[in-house]
This record gives sequence, C-alpha cells and structure tokens, in this order.
Amino acid sequence: MGCVSSVQRHLAAENADASEASRSASSQSIHFVKTPSVAQVHEGVLSEMVRFRRPNIRDSAGFEVVDSEEVTLLIQGGATEGPQLLPEEQQAVVTALRENVIFSCMQTEQLQSLAKCMFVQVVKPGETVITEGEIGDKFYAVRSGRFDVVANNGHTINRLVVGSTFGELGLIYRAKRTATVISDPMASGSLFALPGKYFRYVAAQRSMETFQSSLDALKKVKLLESLTAEQLEVVATFVYSLQYRPGDTIVHKGEPGRVMYMIQSGTVVCTDIGSGSAAIAKVQLKEGDYFGERALLSAEPRSATVVAHTDVRVIALDQTTFTSLLGPLQQLLDYNRMLRTLESITVMKKVPYALKKKLLDSARIVHFEPNETILNEGDHGDTFYILKEGEAKMLQQPKSRSSSSASSSSNPPSPIHKIIPLNNGNVEPPPPPLEVARILPGDTFGELAILDRRRQPASIVACTKVECFALTSRDFDNIFESVKNDLYDLARQKEIVSSDKLFAHSITLSSLKYISAIGMGSFGVVHMAEHVPTGRFVAVKEMWKSRLEQLRQTHHIQNCDSDWKSIVQALLQRQPEKRASMIAGSLLDVRREKWLAGFDWKSFTRRVMPTPWIPDVTSEIDTKYFPKVSKEELAEFDSCKDHKPVGNWEGF
Repeated sequence: MGCVSSVQRHLAAENADASEASRSASSQSIHFVKTPSVAQVHEGVLSEMVRFRRPNIRDSAGFEVVDSEEVTLLIQGGATEGPQLLPEEQQAVVTALRENVIFSCMQTEQLQSLAKCMFVQVVKPGETVITEGEIGDKFYAVRSGRFDVVANNGHTINRLVVGSTFGELGLIYRAKRTATVISDPMASGSLFALPGKYFRYVAAQRSMETFQSSLDALKKVKLLESLTAEQLEVVATFVYSLQYRPGDTIVHKGEPGRVMYMIQSGTVVCTDIGSGSAAIAKVQLKEGDYFGERALLSAEPRSATVVAHTDVRVIALDQTTFTSLLGPLQQLLDYNRMLRTLESITVMKKVPYALKKKLLDSARIVHFEPNETILNEGDHGDTFYILKEGEAKMLQQPKSRSSSSASSSSNPPSPIHKIIPLNNGNVEPPPPPLEVARILPGDTFGELAILDRRRQPASIVACTKVECFALTSRDFDNIFESVKNDLYDLARQKEIVSSDKLFAHSITLSSLKYISAIGMGSFGVVHMAEHVPTGRFVAVKEMWKSRLEQLRQTHHIQNCDSDWKSIVQALLQRQPEKRASMIAGSLLDVRREKWLAGFDWKSFTRRVMPTPWIPDVTSEIDTKYFPKVSKEELAEFDSCKDHKPVGNWEGF
C-alpha cells in the first residue's frame, strides 16, 4: 500500500453513501477528495522515497520494459488494457495526481500523459484487487463503488471510496503490498488503473529534465560552492525535488531528522528555534539556503520548525547520501550552523553580518561537563558567553527567610553586621542556592558583569554537556558597541525575573498582611496581601490539595488500568500523523489493544453496528435542556413519515 493513500482514504468516508450514485454513471463527473500535501507525509517515509526514487527509476532491472513508441501511441490513442478515460475523468485524475506526493513535482503535461495511460478496470462484487505480500506494479484510484482494506488476519482496517488512491509505492520500486483490497461484496465497482511501466517511462523522461534543473539549483547553494562540477553532478543524481504550499510545515521541531533540504525557489521561515530566549525569534531562508543538516550531522532531533512562507520547491537529500557526499564539508557546515545560531538571537539581528563573522572568528569554543560550574556568583566578570549546545541553570544564593522578613530589598544589611551565634556556636547553615532560570541554546550570560563592571550576580552550572561561545570583555566591547543598550535591557529583564523568584522564595506567611480575596483560580482561591518588610503587594494562591492531586494524575498516569493506558496515550499524541486514529491504517493498531478485545469491528467498519445507547425520555425533566419545538415545526415532518431509506437514499 502507498505511503499517502492510506492517510487520504479516511477523508472520503463521510461521502461514502453519496458515492453509490456514481456506480451507475461512468460518464458522470468524478469529484476526488483532496489528497494531503507532501507536508503531511512522515519524514521517515519521505526519506525512503528520496532514497529509492531516482536509483530505481534509472535501474529498470526486474521491471517490464516499455518502448518509447508504444507510450507515444498510447498517449495519442488512449489506453489499450481496458476502456480509456473520458475527458472529464482524465481531468479529475490529473487534479488528484497533482495533490499526491508521488506526483506533486510533475508538470501538468506529464500528469495528462499519465491520465491517458490509465484505463478503467471493472471489478465484480467481492473481487480481490490486490493481495497482501504480492509485488505491486499498478496504481489505482477508486472510480465507483467501495473497497475494503483487509489485513492478513481477516480484519477490515479501512474502507476506500470514490477518490481514494492506493498502490503508489509499487510505481517507484518493487514494494510488497501491505494489505489486501477487496471490492464491496454487495455491489460491483470500478477503478482507474495505471501500469507501473508507463509511470516509470514518463518519470524517467522527467528525471533527465529534473537532473539539469537540480544541477542548476545546486550551483546556487552556498554550501556546495567548493564542490567540483563532477561532484555536483553526483549530488544532482541523488536528490529529489519536492514542492510545498504556503503554510505547509516541512520540518517539525523535536522529530528525528533524516532529510536535508536545499531551497530551489521560494522562502521558508524557521520558528521555535531552541527553547530559550531565542525560541521566539524567526529566521527566513531563501533560494540557495539550506536547512536540516544539523540533525544529520549530530543525530539530534530537529531543533526548529520550518514552515513554507511562499510556494516553495526544495531539493531533498537523504541521510546516507548526505554522509557519503557531503562528509568532507562538515567543518563548513558546522561554521554555518554556528552563524545561524547567532542570527536566531534577538539582539544579534541588529549586528552587521561582518561583525557576526568577526565574533565567530574571535570567540573560542569552551566545553563543560554536567554539574560543572561555569561562573561563580560574586566572581569578577570578564567573559561573555553564548550557549551553543546543551542546557545550564542559573543559581542564586537566597537570604534566609528569617532575616529577609526583617530587612528590605531596597535596604540590604551592611556587610559589617554579623550574626553572633548564641546556641553554643551552632550557626544555622545557609540555605541552598535557588535555581532562578534555565539557560538554553541561544541564551546569553555574563554580559551584566562586563557592562556594569560588577561581580557576577549569579552562578551558572551545566545541567548537561555544554558548549559555549566565549568572548573576552575587550572583544565584547568592540563587537557589541552598537547594540550595548539592547543587550543591557535584555540582561536586566532576565535579572528582574530572577530577582522576583528570589523575592517569592523569601516570603513567609508571617510577613504578609492580608487584604482580601480577589478571585477563584483553577486550583483554589487567590488572595491579595501586602509584604510588610518591602511594602510590595503580592497575590497569594490558596491551593486545593484535591485539584493538585488531580493534575498530578493527569500528567503522570499511574493509577490506571494497564489495558487502556497505552491507547489513551496514543490518542493524546501531539503530532497528528502519530496520533491513533483512522489515519494510515492505525485502526489495525487500535484493534490490538486488550481494552477493546471482543469489540465487533466488522459491524463497526461496515456501519451496521446498532446504537450502543438510546436515551430513555420518560418525563419533562429528561428534556428540560432541549430546545422547545412547536407543533407547527413538528407538522413539517409528517410528509417524511412514509419515506424509507433505500439504496442510495434518493427521495428521502
């Protein structure tokens, strides 16, 4: 089965009844449901397409050979294996093919040629169209009727209706069918069929055109400027051209990366870069730029989401080819990746490109192990850092709660004042440092100590392995002269946030003067109070333990039946393509759940299952929330009492 058709099949399910009327009129206009764009194909499937597409189009071993003259005559005269398509049917097929990822990059003339190569295949009731495990070499689109997708255990996992397509992977390489497709046992149907040999011929002709256009596009990619003409030709042989529409998500943040993209035309926007202060920044890429190489180099998940800003054509390269062909360019790739990291930092957007390059040339790369201290609170500051990889935390030493209640934040105690121990020398140990912020890729630290000529206001400790750009105070002054004010404002904002966290940590109930309740929150009552030592007003939330426990159970499912836990987690997947649903045959996975053992799937998929529950309306209380219906409105339904649903619901 194809990688896209199974995603698309369920979209026509609501129109299944309407499709019955099309069985008797083959010349009637066919309306195909819209197939998902290439953006909805999982990247793992996409990488397989990129990997196998061009080599298998060029390598025809094992495929039926087709003569060019045969195809020319076929296009001129129509299909020979069965009834040819009517003009309106050809147009409907062209529209459907254009929306399918396999055909998305073909020109209209090529799609029209494929439509002319297709023929109508009439299918008897209950006839098997394809069988699971057999080698596929035909592509199908449902013309009329309904077809069941059946697994090898006999379960029906999907239903195909007018406009559904299947079998497209058999056109590219000798893929085994992953399920059996059988026509409705109660009625005949028909299919538009495309033999693989004709597709491969048209694709091979286009392949030569694509090779030259890909070669021309690769010459504009800055990354590949150092490659020779022969090396560029090798890369052009293995790339795959893809098209995206405005708003299509090309890369999802957090997913494994298996494909590198080079922009041939159009623009894309990189969003949600990293997770720190730079996460809100956007980077726009245009023709000649590239993205996706980081995940391939470092085997990390995607670090940003990339969305098509305009109509975009990209050249895709799979991981294996990328490693073998572009491995020697790793140093240049890493340099460009660091430059892009700088461009994603909000304050760096105002720094000229030449100064960004100067920063990279001047900065040294420093590494820290987990739990290693990068900066100590109170040390002299002479280094500015930009976190490149990893994660760190900012720690500050809070004042003890007892002392903080007796002092004002605007009036800190004098350093000459000392606490004299009265309990036989047993001094209360200082409280542990408080984490006031997380530092993530793209975040900066150390700038306040340089700008204000003061000691470090906080300690920085690595949480994971950390890699940073480190810049001396002299280089910092030279490079950031034009944006010092912006950098200072950004640093002060972060300092205020950390100060508020320290202040909140120091508050005790005895230091608060109650004012009034101001509202009800999700987890309890919110009160207004005054912090007496500082005069600051604070909101205090009285938390209900039952609500907190409910939240904990929601986020950490523990007290649940193991039989339904897995299916609930599958239904709550964030990415639609991974979520358990009727998409991509995942109904088969749902059926394997123990919690649904004994469920009548056959009746469910055939839509003959009786209603599981009918409300018992016996009094006015049962209907008090229903909208009232007048006798005049009810009288309008009297004319429908004698109508019964038959066949295709005509006349009802």
